[in-house]
Amino acid sequence: MKSGRIEKINAELQIEIANIINYELKDPRISGIISVLRVETDNDLYMANTFISIYNSNDEKTTFEALQKSSGFVRKLLSKRVKLRAVPIINFKLDKTIDYSESINSILEKLDIPKDDE
Repeated sequence: MKSGRIEKINAELQIEIANIINYELKDPRISGIISVLRVETDNDLYMANTFISIYNSNDEKTTFEALQKSSGFVRKLLSKRVKLRAVPIINFKLDKTIDYSESINSILEKLDIPKDDE
C-alpha cells in the first residue's frame, strides 16, 4: 500500500501533467482529447507511470508516440511547478480499460436475455 505522501504526490503530478499536455504541448502530431487517468509513482520517486486515454484522435499510435517523446519536456516543466527535490521520470502508458468496458457493454446489449417480471 502506498503512503499518504506518495498518494498526494501522485494526485499533484496527475493534475500538472494533464495541464501540461492539454495547454502547453504544441506538437502537431498530438491530436484528440488526452485524459490523464492516474499516476503511479515508485516509492523512491524515481519513475512515474502515467496512464492516459486518447479520444477522437486521427492516429492514436502517432499521438501516443509523440507523447512518449515529449516526456522529457513534460518532466522539465514539472520541475518548475512541483516542489520535489528530484522530479520522477515520466513513463506514459496507454490505458485501454474504457475501450474494453465499452466492448463488454456492446456484447451485453446484443444478448437477448428476457427480463423477470416479479
